[in-house]
Amino acid sequence: FSLLFVFYSILPFFVCRKKDSNLEMAQRTPEGMAVDVAVDEEVLAVWKKFRTKQKTTSAMIMKLNKEGSKIVLDELMEDTTCEDVAEELPESVPRYLIFSYRLERDDDVGRITFPLAFVYYMPENCNDRQRMLYSRPTKLLSDTLGLSKIFSCVDAEDLTSEWLQKEILSTKTR
Repeated sequence: FSLLFVFYSILPFFVCRKKDSNLEMAQRTPEGMAVDVAVDEEVLAVWKKFRTKQKTTSAMIMKLNKEGSKIVLDELMEDTTCEDVAEELPESVPRYLIFSYRLERDDDVGRITFPLAFVYYMPENCNDRQRMLYSRPTKLLSDTLGLSKIFSCVDAEDLTSEWLQKEILSTKTR
């Protein structure tokens, strides 16, 4: 009996599965009910254009819908800065951010690249329910969009161009 109890207590809290062209994640609520989280089709459509558009720094801001069942587009900001994006972020509600960041390389040629960076914004003063709801689909979103540079930010004031550039340069792509 105790071995069975240990087995069930270490089962994963969620299960990823392929459904149509979209990944969904089955989450368990505290009551034990399954809740599916999916990436909205609009997010995927905007993402296809966003990832190839490389002229200036741009950002996609995403959130969970009211039911917590879909990751939806909150705002698309083109020709922007990290500081402008930080001003748009709510003080106590998490968000998923994707930057196409204009980065000037420190080499002899002065190359300009546009690395994609996924920032998981989780303010310190958000409630536990939001922490739980937003933390679970983070891997789903990064895997669905194929993002390997994933960073966390807990204070919108820390979200600066210097911070993002430092984070991008300090990581190696998987």
